[in-house]
Amino acid sequence: MNLDNFRPRDLGELSVWWRRCGMPGSLPALSAPIPSPWSAELVGDPQAAAAEWTRFSLPYEAALALMQVRGADAGTALARAVAMLDEIDAPAAAALARKLAQRQGLSGLLPKVQRGPYAAARRHPLGLTQHEQKVLALIAQGISNKEVARHLSRSPRTIEHHVSSLLGKLNAANRMEILLRLRGEPWLLTGTHPLEPHQTGP
Repeated sequence: MNLDNFRPRDLGELSVWWRRCGMPGSLPALSAPIPSPWSAELVGDPQAAAAEWTRFSLPYEAALALMQVRGADAGTALARAVAMLDEIDAPAAAALARKLAQRQGLSGLLPKVQRGPYAAARRHPLGLTQHEQKVLALIAQGISNKEVARHLSRSPRTIEHHVSSLLGKLNAANRMEILLRLRGEPWLLTGTHPLEPHQTGP
């Protein structure tokens, strides 16, 4: 594999995912230094990598790094990963972290599973979570994923996850279809269907 045209950051990400996925063999020796936090994980210190991701306000990447911790600290690391992923509404990744903990006999150390949809999702006719509603409101303003991530202090990958979920829940193929649907159904931004009775109590 020719890696000459890769940027150091991209090389770092490729190398880390190569290892995480258990790919056979190894990548060719890298000629350029890999920036942190990729380099921290590659030298066997995923907790240091997670600390760096957290410093950059990228909780999704921090949680993925914590999921690589093995040994005596694995239980604490996985518990932190699950808590972070639950906080940013990343259920698929949180489920994977729980599965890893189960395989290692560490399930008892994890936060309790949140039963059913979040309260905001239960109230919204299409099951949008609170974070998804925030992302939807910003999409309605024509803001790009990168700008949404900056506005909400989330990683671009986390926002991509939310946008992907929105596309599915709104049955849209792309952002333009989301905007067209919002134009015809503006109530989606408030979560209250005009034909539904308003709740007066809990």
